[in-house]
Amino acid sequence: MPEPVFVSILPGNQPSAAALIDFGQQSGSQLTWTVNVTAGTSVTYKVVDSKGNTNYNSAVTVQPGTDSCLNAA
Repeated sequence: MPEPVFVSILPGNQPSAAALIDFGQQSGSQLTWTVNVTAGTSVTYKVVDSKGNTNYNSAVTVQPGTDSCLNAA
């Protein structure tokens, strides 16, 4: 089983910003997120391992979907 990690979603390219979403400790090898931020929002994923090592992805933009009330008009 993988070591636990802590996962959060930050505003895009803002590693010191407060998390938009904090998933807390995760112990599996995947995480399913039903996106609950507005389409067009730039986000960065932050993952911290059990030793405190932190990694960020490059910012991505949330795309509109067909099953959300949060889509941009």
